[in-house]
Amino acid sequence: MAKFVKLENGNYINVDHIITISGDYAYTTGFDNDWQAHAERVTKKDVEKILKASKER
Repeated sequence: MAKFVKLENGNYINVDHIITISGDYAYTTGFDNDWQAHAERVTKKDVEKILKASKER
């Protein structure tokens, strides 16, 4: 089952689709096409939530 985290900016990110977190961005695979990447701006608090959610899996 997909695990979504609500970000500080109000958007949701699917933890299963995250490729990497670099700087202020989390990069995820595309929704329809795994070759498309999407960058979502994240804060330090967002990264902490993402890491916690990924450990709960």
